[in-house]
Amino acid sequence: MLLNEKIALVAGSTNNIGLGIARAFAREGAKVIIHSRHADDAKKVAAELNGDSFAADVSRPDQVDALFDHIKSKHRRLDILVNSLAQSSRSGILEMPLEEWNQTLAVNLTAYLLTIQHAARIMKENGGGAI
Repeated sequence: MLLNEKIALVAGSTNNIGLGIARAFAREGAKVIIHSRHADDAKKVAAELNGDSFAADVSRPDQVDALFDHIKSKHRRLDILVNSLAQSSRSGILEMPLEEWNQTLAVNLTAYLLTIQHAARIMKENGGGAI
């Protein structure tokens, strides 16, 4: 098993590509932390994969902090981070309200920065990892 005993966070892992990655990691022996904005979805996938789950709105820095506090307290390390976060607009560009634009940027850009920063700090403390 390629990932035996590795701790992997797949952010945005309850559907589509993120779910496929989480399943592949679990098959290869990783302990996968399933993330979603929706706790029930995260718990369901975590149960399927015998993993851990955490619900957080990663567009909010305080919730990203809580996610990584959970990882540090429960797992003590993080070996792998995969960001599979995405939000698309329900409106066309001409009709999109600024609030929706800002939320899309917060999920599709800012959340990546925040999760990468947190993961890199944990990985650095523990001698490395992969993002």
